Amino acid sequence: MANSYGWRSILKNIQTRNNPDQPEFYGEPEKYLAQGDIFSLDLVLPFADSKKRIFRAPSGRPADRIPYESKKGLVFSEEELLAVISNLPQAEQVSPFDPIKADGLEMVIADAALSKFFIIASQTCDISGVDHSQRPVCVIAPIMTLANFFLSEAIEAKKEDGEAGGRILDYLNQKLRDDPNVCKNTDIQSRDLYEAVLDDFRFPDYIRSVLPVWKPKKNDEQNFRGKLMGFLKEIVKNGKHSTYYLPKRNGKSASTERIPEGYIDYTRLYSVPTAQLEERIDARPATILSPYKEEFAQRMSMYYSRIATPSPIEGESFS
Repeated sequence: MANSYGWRSILKNIQTRNNPDQPEFYGEPEKYLAQGDIFSLDLVLPFADSKKRIFRAPSGRPADRIPYESKKGLVFSEEELLAVISNLPQAEQVSPFDPIKADGLEMVIADAALSKFFIIASQTCDISGVDHSQRPVCVIAPIMTLANFFLSEAIEAKKEDGEAGGRILDYLNQKLRDDPNVCKNTDIQSRDLYEAVLDDFRFPDYIRSVLPVWKPKKNDEQNFRGKLMGFLKEIVKNGKHSTYYLPKRNGKSASTERIPEGYIDYTRLYSVPTAQLEERIDARPATILSPYKEEFAQRMSMYYSRIATPSPIEGESFS
């Protein structure tokens, strides 16, 4: 039976044989935007929120008019804003998310993360502008560095006092510093995780140096270590269906920008106006080359095309 993943097996063999003909992962981007392009650019990533925290001028006028009225704005609930703008002349009243006067857009206060590297996930034909006009919106995926993971993810394990655990970084740093073997065989005392996590490029190797030395004896710590090691192994081996591993790129010259080791989480995609990326097109230090670009796209399409099906029906055994 034909194996639809045959090309992936070939690719895996190329990666693991230390073949001198192994394809390069990163390359120089084209003059136009393309899928797989990597941006080194601070990008605010807001999270969808059911709460309407609307930012406007104290009078209730849209926030883009704040410079002309006041240097300060206020955050309104929808009910508060409706009460305030009722005092304005009818022609100046702009309802929240007004589809006519404000194109349905509103400046709001929302929780957001900051991404320093991200990759274009949209198809090249949709955002390049080569064959036809660009689509107005481009889908991007932030690169999750391992430092980001340790800083943002929480643990499900319980602390010794019975309270729920906090961030992975906090829990692990305390356990490592309390372990005599780790203190003896690593520099955890002089350079703990809080210092190491500030460097996206060196942090992965720092974790690789301290985790194997940690041999906990308590069951909850062993379970935590096993889950963490298992997750990290799945990431770097590209074993998870929802992620795609990105190796680090060392700057070979002054003109070659480094890219930290990390991964793409296909559950975390964002929309960015294509025009904004065009304006900052020089902020692309690299792009993913074939056949890895095709692998990145296929894994994303496979993840979103999954269909939940029951276990196959089995007949009665002949034995």
